[in-house]
Amino acid sequence: KLETFPEGLSQINTLEIVNLNGNPIQYLPAGIDNWKNLLELHLKSTNLQELHDTLGTFQKLRELSLFSNQLTHLPASITQLTALQVLELSGNYLEELPAGLFKLPKLRVLNAEYNTLQALPDTISPDSGLTRLALTYNQLTQLPADIENLTLLNTLLLGENQLAELPDCFDTLEQLSILALNDNELQQLPKSLLNAQQLTNLDLSNNQITALKFKKWSQLRLLNLTDNPLDFNLVHQIQQTLPYAQITF
Repeated sequence: KLETFPEGLSQINTLEIVNLNGNPIQYLPAGIDNWKNLLELHLKSTNLQELHDTLGTFQKLRELSLFSNQLTHLPASITQLTALQVLELSGNYLEELPAGLFKLPKLRVLNAEYNTLQALPDTISPDSGLTRLALTYNQLTQLPADIENLTLLNTLLLGENQLAELPDCFDTLEQLSILALNDNELQQLPKSLLNAQQLTNLDLSNNQITALKFKKWSQLRLLNLTDNPLDFNLVHQIQQTLPYAQITF
């Protein structure tokens, strides 16, 4: 394993893919701004503690993996990566995400699980093209109303947070198919979610939900309601209403 950044590597300006996964290099030198043609940068488990603004010079970068490092914040320049499609931030110590991430025109996948996020940016651009947003195992207590702007979202993972309520804006998320809300503090669901007819997979386990007056879960195939204080009669009613779904109580 490499313990220091390879001398001379930063001077190669024709690199398109750099994979340093598992090498405890701890930092990236400033000279990497020579990587003008870089398409993918993989830095999983490299003991990185911070990134500098040089990152913003990678205008062709499509995939950036920073999984399992020591990052507590991201440089502002990360919002300049206009070609970025996949951003992996899971397994760090991030307390917030720059609002500009949601403005990146080509970003489709944003994984930020296993961090210490307490909130999302209040402003989420209606131009966002995100299809997957994974925020499991954080410290989120609420979601911004602007989450309604993520109209192309297919997968939203919010399990293992501290959500006690949800904004009533799921009617705009017309592509949302997979939604995980397990292990939160929810007692009820907003009307727009109860009417979300495109859902196929919904995990509500380990909450405080007592009632479900849904109407349009016609596409639902997997429903997890384990460890909720549901009335027995309601359980029977749900089974009858969703005959084609695999339901776990």
